[in-house]
Amino acid sequence: MKERTIDKSVDMNLTELDTKIQEKAVEVGMDICRRVDITTKLCDVAQQRNCEDMIKMFQLELATAKNDMNRHLHEYMEMSSMKHGLDVQMETCRRLITQSGDRNNI
Repeated sequence: MKERTIDKSVDMNLTELDTKIQEKAVEVGMDICRRVDITTKLCDVAQQRNCEDMIKMFQLELATAKNDMNRHLHEYMEMSSMKHGLDVQMETCRRLITQSGDRNNI
């Protein structure tokens, strides 16, 4: 009879331990899920920050490109104006040379 009582006591202790182990396993599983969830959220935040940094970088590059294009446009306009002035001077010289040649032939 004592053996049965001891066996029942051992069985009850084992059952209690098994229950506690299962409870801890559930807690650990929940902790792992929480950690995975937190890690996922951190990755999302990091990715969002990375995207925001890339957007800022692209905006800066775009502003730089616009400034460069503006500068090149002004340089082009100045050179175009100088070319036009040179074209006018060349045409004037041609007329003078032509007129001078016509006078010498007379």
